[in-house]
Amino acid sequence: MKCFYSFIAACLLCLPIAQAEANYDAIVLESATNVMCADKQKVTISEKRVITILNEKGKDQAKFSVSCSKWENLTNFTGLVTDEQGKVIRKIKKNELQRNEFAVDLASDIFNLEFDYTPPRYPVTVTYEWTTETRNGIIFFPPFAPQPDYRTLVEHATYSLSVPRDMGCHYKAVNTNAMVARQETDNGEIVFSAEMNNVPPIETLPYVLPVVERVPVIYFAPDRFSFMGSQGSLTSWNELGDWLNTLMADRGQLPNDFKAKIHALTDTCKTDKSKLNVLYRLLKEHTRYVSIQLGIGGLQPFSASEVAEKGFGDCKGLSNFMRAMLNEVGIESNYTIISTNRQKLFEDFVSTGLCNHAILQVPMKGDTVWIECTNPALPLGYVHSSIAGHNAIVVTPRGGEFTTLPQYADSVNLQRSLINITLNSDNLAEISLKQSSTAHQYRNKEALIFATEKQKNDWLLSELAIPQSRIKSLAITDCSEPFVKAQIDIDAVVTSPKFAKVSGSRIFVPTSLFHNAFTPVTPKANRTDSVFISVGFQDEEIININIPEEYVIEALPGEVSVDQSFASFSFSIKRIGSQVTIHTKLLMKRGVYPAECYSKLCEFQKKVKSAYRNSLVLVKSS
Repeated sequence: MKCFYSFIAACLLCLPIAQAEANYDAIVLESATNVMCADKQKVTISEKRVITILNEKGKDQAKFSVSCSKWENLTNFTGLVTDEQGKVIRKIKKNELQRNEFAVDLASDIFNLEFDYTPPRYPVTVTYEWTTETRNGIIFFPPFAPQPDYRTLVEHATYSLSVPRDMGCHYKAVNTNAMVARQETDNGEIVFSAEMNNVPPIETLPYVLPVVERVPVIYFAPDRFSFMGSQGSLTSWNELGDWLNTLMADRGQLPNDFKAKIHALTDTCKTDKSKLNVLYRLLKEHTRYVSIQLGIGGLQPFSASEVAEKGFGDCKGLSNFMRAMLNEVGIESNYTIISTNRQKLFEDFVSTGLCNHAILQVPMKGDTVWIECTNPALPLGYVHSSIAGHNAIVVTPRGGEFTTLPQYADSVNLQRSLINITLNSDNLAEISLKQSSTAHQYRNKEALIFATEKQKNDWLLSELAIPQSRIKSLAITDCSEPFVKAQIDIDAVVTSPKFAKVSGSRIFVPTSLFHNAFTPVTPKANRTDSVFISVGFQDEEIININIPEEYVIEALPGEVSVDQSFASFSFSIKRIGSQVTIHTKLLMKRGVYPAECYSKLCEFQKKVKSAYRNSLVLVKSS
């Protein structure tokens, strides 16, 4: 079999480069991971990666990076770069690796050792071999994920994991038919092994699931662990929640003077929601976010008293701090772990390695409030797009509970624009704009609230893209209400002598302002990937155009109405006297759709673009 794999590699490398580049940018010739747990404390991980990089698009795969920490050391490392004839271009030594801290503002227990290499020419083959050792336990195993990027073919990859019988292991295969072999040895170990061969490259395509949900991967996690002096079990999410509760034990105490401040602010509040609102404002005023990777694997939050005294914390510390404040006024809340880069966790596979963020759940009568404690500038109760609809683990006194955060309806993610345009006889246009953006559309404009006047002006001029435009007035207001809505309003007046195009006695007046950059996706024959619309939204525009007395309407664009399972669009136009009213509405529907919908999506977007770029034609009256 090894001869067969070598033969395939030779054939692939003998292909003309232009032909290879058409299909992929790199070839993983060999990927080998060997994890050996002598016991629950001592773990050795040996890895080897041999990858041929065919062109500049694959150059990032020549880089090396490994995660280390106070409890995990890189003990061996070699790197080698060869050209297509096998001639050595570069040898890389361990002392050339650069240390990259995760936390910029504070010391960190966790860091990366990296080598940033750019090949001088292509193709090249890069070989890295390295070993890490830990003597303080392990809480999750490296996954078997040999496909590092898009447009990368994996020729041959192997994975081996050896654990003591009393430690145990569970695993989950995703996007692969690769089987995991399990073998018990005479010395009390369990060995798990798997391999993947000739894994085809994943294309970079529009409207597809994120790469983390497309690549073949097998996840592994210990059933029982001992990690930095702490023991726990991962056979259920409930048990993980029990362990996280032990990490937070005695970390919810606040200084007495801070308790007094809390009561001075909340004792006159008549409802729990008003208390919650007051404490959320206090969180905003008193703290700032700092990335912290300290404690038990970066998993244990700073104590509430430390956050109160120092005025900063990471997602764990700030969530625990808010929880302590709410507890002080008698409001129940639950620490919650979640992932910001993957929507789905697995109900039947438990691992701490799947989550990268902490938030807070506040169950209230008739409602559940989710709090993003790292950014209390967001409206209270607003579920932003990086967590909306994501699975999460709520850490209750009874243990961990699997749940899913709410998702806003597509039509609630609304941008609604009311625009009045007055044209005079000299073709000077005055444009009055009133625009409201809610829910996920609010998040797109949230930064404008804190921007300078110049930044706000530059943003609006860029969005409108009207030649020689000048802003007469601009007001951007956060109209959000706690527990109710996230909304930002824009009120502006803009003038331009070049809004409409003049050709002889005719004027061509655009029928849309905010969709000049709308670009349809490119059709692709034989697409097999599902169509994924990650965030649904609705854009609605009502434009009133007041026509100069010296002009009459010569031509109006036709009305458009398109309705598909994944989206709908309408364009209507009405004339009343000297005013034309244009009404457009685009609704994109979040979801996963069959691959055959892609051609329909391309055609749909072509029609939308055509409608957005319509013009009405005015001509001077005789």
